[in-house]
Amino acid sequence: GADAFNIDLPDTKNTYQANAFTPGVDKLVLLGANSFTIDNTGANSIVDITETAGGQHTIVTVVGVDLAATDITTIV
Repeated sequence: GADAFNIDLPDTKNTYQANAFTPGVDKLVLLGANSFTIDNTGANSIVDITETAGGQHTIVTVVGVDLAATDITTIV
């Protein structure tokens, strides 16, 4: 089955790392309204997230994969 990697954006923590992520199967779930970009230029995917309410900046490193926008879900 699929795994969900939940990132609680209102939390004060602003750096996360996700391991054992399977693109196309698993989901990176962003809890809170936001916009994001994905940088796949290296061996890992770097997801740069900015909360639309409050502007908190969060970085998620997904180790060893090329992440697509379809691998990310937002729950407001």
